[in-house]
Amino acid sequence: MLKGMFRDREFLNGILKIGVPVALQQLLYAAFGLLDTFMMGQMGEQAIAAVALANQITFVCNMATFGIVNAASIFAAQYWGVKDIKGIHKVVKLTLLLAGGVGLLFAAIGAFFPEAALKFYTDDAEVIRLGAQYLRLIAITYLTGAIYNVFVTIMRSTRQVMLPTAISVVSVALNMLLNYIFIFGKFGAPMMGVRGAGLGTMIVRILQVVVLLTIIYWKKIPAAAPLRRFGEIKGAFISAYFKTAAPVLLNEVLWSLAVTTINSIYAHISTEAAAAINITSTIEQLIFVVGIGMGNAAATLVGNAIGAGEEQKARVYGVRSLVLSISITLLVGLTIFSLAPWIVSLYNITDNTRLLAMRTMRIMSLMMWNRATMVMWVVGILRPGGDTRFTMFVDGFFIWIIGVTAAYLGANVLALPVYWVYLMVTSEELIKNIACYFRFRSGKWINNLTRNEETVAEPV
Repeated sequence: MLKGMFRDREFLNGILKIGVPVALQQLLYAAFGLLDTFMMGQMGEQAIAAVALANQITFVCNMATFGIVNAASIFAAQYWGVKDIKGIHKVVKLTLLLAGGVGLLFAAIGAFFPEAALKFYTDDAEVIRLGAQYLRLIAITYLTGAIYNVFVTIMRSTRQVMLPTAISVVSVALNMLLNYIFIFGKFGAPMMGVRGAGLGTMIVRILQVVVLLTIIYWKKIPAAAPLRRFGEIKGAFISAYFKTAAPVLLNEVLWSLAVTTINSIYAHISTEAAAAINITSTIEQLIFVVGIGMGNAAATLVGNAIGAGEEQKARVYGVRSLVLSISITLLVGLTIFSLAPWIVSLYNITDNTRLLAMRTMRIMSLMMWNRATMVMWVVGILRPGGDTRFTMFVDGFFIWIIGVTAAYLGANVLALPVYWVYLMVTSEELIKNIACYFRFRSGKWINNLTRNEETVAEPV
């Protein structure tokens, strides 16, 4: 399967044209997160912790909507393999209804119950007060973000990634500028601190979805589903969609709740531990862009191949993507390991927080290949094959059985420093990777959804 990999133009073009733009988008978001954390870091540990814990609400919302749109990408990629535009439009409409509903729910939580949500993560009254200010401002972005993610995901599945990438470049640059202005009170603006970060984010997230939708419908690209007659989506399609989508959604909800529970355990160790984890997580996202970019590229290539009936090609592309992802992530991780002391020295934090952050970051950099491998198995290979029930089990339940248990034991029973607790948590990825390998070898993960009579195109 690896022979001739670098001579396969279709594979390499797919990786470059899809993976690189997606990785660039994620790199920009990660770079913004790094700069945003750095700017908040000038306000002290409580400001860092407030924004970090408020963003846990954002994280859970994003994972719930990601579960919905990721299921949509499975259908869209396979429909694109047989050039079924009406099928793609059905997916867009149904996904908008589902993701929009999730976005509205979290918008209500952020706008009306921010303190109650934040109390799950910390008992620090000042952190809760600052985090609530931030949540109220960004609440509307949960709805706009859900809509944005639906269209961006469909565009990736149909190999149209340049427009979202361009919008991401402009959005991140504008967000950085506005946050700088509002956080520190530059160019005549008042100094707003945490509220300034929320205001800048809110403005940009609203603008980006308006610009994206305007261009999509103006150019009439495949994702431009006619926004009318939603009721004409047939019950057979909805049923088939949910058979695939429900396990993905449950997977992402279980996984995100587990991750946010683990972060709550970290935060209850101490405010310094919460700040150290936030700094590490921001750097982790920089490394993770490779895994995300490769995973999305592989998902499109594998899904298109299965939809076109080329199952052996799907297997080959899966293996090649996996090898590339591991190789690149290892190199990037080793680089971050050597730079860890310099990175943490940039923050205005205590010596103890700096030490915690550096040690956690080094453990993360050495284990990142393991997480990137899991992303490739789940997002890039098994899910695009329609094997959503297996991925729900291995990804959604293992983290609770092993990851959350390890975090609780490490923090509350063994009373270990946060970096050792972090290392214990990462052990669950090794077990999941082994399970996914054997699933791939079995071939049971390949399911051609376009051949299912329930999912063939119906009038829209």
